[in-house]
Amino acid sequence: MHPLAFGGILGAKIAELLQLELAFKFREATSTELGFFGGQGKLSYKSDEIATLAADVYSDGYVDAQVTFNLHFPFDSSSPAIEVSGGAGFWDEPASGLWQANGNVYFKLWIISAEVAGLINNKYAAGCLHVGAEGVFGGGIQGRYRFSDGNIDGGLFGNDNCSDQLKQYKEKPEKEHKGGFVKEESAIFLTAPRGSNVPGGALARELGALGGASAGTGALATTAAGGGRFALPAGTLGQELRITSSAGTPVVTLSGPGGQTYTTPSTAGHLVTVPGQFMSAVAPDPHQVLVLLRHPKGGTWHVQPAAGSPPIAGVEFAEDVAPAAVKVKVRHGHRQKWSLTYRISHFLAGTKVRFVERGSDSTHVLGTVGKARGTLSFGPQEALGRSRKIYAYLLNNEGATVRELTVGHYTAPGAFRPARPHKARILRRGTSALVTWSAAAGARLYKIVVRGSDGRLATFFRKPHSRSVQLLNVLPFESFTATVTAEGGSNMLPGPRATATLAPLKIKVPHPAKRPARKSKKKKG
Repeated sequence: MHPLAFGGILGAKIAELLQLELAFKFREATSTELGFFGGQGKLSYKSDEIATLAADVYSDGYVDAQVTFNLHFPFDSSSPAIEVSGGAGFWDEPASGLWQANGNVYFKLWIISAEVAGLINNKYAAGCLHVGAEGVFGGGIQGRYRFSDGNIDGGLFGNDNCSDQLKQYKEKPEKEHKGGFVKEESAIFLTAPRGSNVPGGALARELGALGGASAGTGALATTAAGGGRFALPAGTLGQELRITSSAGTPVVTLSGPGGQTYTTPSTAGHLVTVPGQFMSAVAPDPHQVLVLLRHPKGGTWHVQPAAGSPPIAGVEFAEDVAPAAVKVKVRHGHRQKWSLTYRISHFLAGTKVRFVERGSDSTHVLGTVGKARGTLSFGPQEALGRSRKIYAYLLNNEGATVRELTVGHYTAPGAFRPARPHKARILRRGTSALVTWSAAAGARLYKIVVRGSDGRLATFFRKPHSRSVQLLNVLPFESFTATVTAEGGSNMLPGPRATATLAPLKIKVPHPAKRPARKSKKKKG
């Protein structure tokens, strides 16, 4: 209420292998938020999501849709030998006249991977092809056509992926649309494909999109000849740098406190590496260059533009950390009170984790936390299936899901059923009868089924405050049986039933009066 919002979810399981979930959501428009109606379908195999379809319609006429799929073998492997994934999506903003459609397909066979992607919008039609192998330098080609002047451009690139290559051609709606099932811009291109074996994935996904990253913007201490210096902490797994220039592609030399010296590339599509120490490439935006330092020494680092290079406008930092690991323990407290104790290793400040329980016929958000450890109180969702798995959704500082982890399981209490009605009976009242019963704890509805010897079969429903049913045309020689069942709980499950009977009346039939025996008259002979 205020604003009105409602939604729902329906699930079905086929042969204990395939699971289908259908969800919908509606939100009323307010003075500060757009209203929308959306839906989503998910198909899973043994709890492993293999396909989704989602669409939303907003109150300003904005529409979006997205379909994704992920098929891999073995199904339960985090690093499958064979994988085919991808999807397609679009959005249309009538108010501004902007629109965009995109799609991609990713294929992996053992260590060989390939990706094809494309997009089209008001300004560009662009496409990309990339082929790579694990531990081996990959390569690809991308191109675009600009509608305004018919200009065609593109070229070869090296250690990157199509998602990053096409970012420079993407459009964004003028107005923010949030709350629906499809994320802004149809989130297909926001992350690299699962299981990507492109070397230097940190560069391919850009800063902060690994298992974890602590990002920030560094202010350079200016030195001579347009250079600068900055400090890095010691003992980190890695540091990612994004060096920006406003006048062209910056070419810089980095000098570390241990005497290390590294130089960034000057042209796109070229990767400079020092195994185990340094990796650098020009970003999709040619005004930026990306740098990855593995286990850099802590202390003061110097950055100096090369001769003829444009000046440095700024440096952004992101610390690589190990992927987060979540451990949970579920405890049952008093009555319906349960608690989930959690501990998150490698937790990043500013991010959040959402815990969700899922059963065969239930999905329930337990809560969202923003600390590395703590206890979350919850009440299990009432459902027929008692076996529940607990999932942790790792959210970045913008609230988008980065990873999904299965972190635990527990057995929920059985679904609530009301008590048995007591004192059920049937009383005759002339040519009618009255079925009565006493209140049952937890009843939200009573179901009464009456069977009679006259062939009658009738079903009645009564609210909790009404506990009687009148039967008409009840003849004395007829018998009746009534069962009273209370239904209650969120699932309106029936409890044990009570039975009452009405026997036919015993009618005494009077015997006829005995007449005295007549004496026979004998004739005289």
